[in-house]
Amino acid sequence: MSILGRLCSNFARNNFQVKSCELWQSRCFRTKRSGKTGKDNSTPPVPEDAYGSLPPVGFSALGRPVVFGLVFSGSALAGCAVWQYENMREAARRSRIPDWSREVFGRKAGDIREEFRQWWKGLQPADKMFVPICAINCLVFAAWRYPPLQGLMLKWFAANPASKSTCLPMLFSAFSHHSLFHLGANMFVLHSFMQPAVKLLGQEQFLGVYLSSAVLTSLASYVYKIGTGKMGYSMGASGAICTILGIFGTLVPDARLQILFLPMFNFSAASALQGMMCMDAAGMLLGWRTFDHAAHLSGILFGIFWVHLGSRLFWDSREPLVQAWHKLRTQSGK
Repeated sequence: MSILGRLCSNFARNNFQVKSCELWQSRCFRTKRSGKTGKDNSTPPVPEDAYGSLPPVGFSALGRPVVFGLVFSGSALAGCAVWQYENMREAARRSRIPDWSREVFGRKAGDIREEFRQWWKGLQPADKMFVPICAINCLVFAAWRYPPLQGLMLKWFAANPASKSTCLPMLFSAFSHHSLFHLGANMFVLHSFMQPAVKLLGQEQFLGVYLSSAVLTSLASYVYKIGTGKMGYSMGASGAICTILGIFGTLVPDARLQILFLPMFNFSAASALQGMMCMDAAGMLLGWRTFDHAAHLSGILFGIFWVHLGSRLFWDSREPLVQAWHKLRTQSGK
């Protein structure tokens, strides 16, 4: 059982099982900070006039973010394709080494390092992906709690098309959470769906899609904010998480999901996607500002696009890149 939750599923065409989470948790969260401060002492103060005070900008402000989004997404997918090649090369090398020599020469110096190596070795591939992602999110969350870093965090870890820094925050904001509930809910959902997603895509493709969607959903949020003239700050991983949900619901539409503690209510993954898309579309049309509905909806749509077209256009076309990398490795003698 997942320590974060269980998503009960029956797959008509798949042999593996997906662990469960509550319906509200499958919603994900990418918050839009408002100008209201409230009396919640658990959230540290931010610089005055931080939220909702920037003047609207025109669509010309999207120039650099669009270029950055395209370049970064392509680079992330290319880098993960090379990573897959290196993993396969390493696996082939290890297959030629006797088991006893791997055990002897693979040991780390020191008991703590060796215990960590054994713990890491025993993790499932999905958990090896989740641990560093979660650790980065936790470190960024801790940085938000340190008052002297508030200005720096707002500049680089909260996305706003009207701010001075618009490119890197598109990526960094996907690892940024300003409240413990926000962080916990997103990591809960990510962990619950990461196991089936990694099995469906593989570690390398999963990471490439996750990083690309983090930037592209931020770009979609920029477009919506400029179009409506509402220059709020956004942060959170749920734009990328919604992409994973979109992929899962498209590849395994008949998976039955249940609400924890309410097993009498169940629904298909396809129905869950449809409901989320309707809710986010309504939120955009009606101007709801609790969540970044544009990032959520674009994430789901990107996941659906990746299954039907994106994977074939980009990931399946990586062979020339991998061959070029192999040639470079061969010529360098490594």
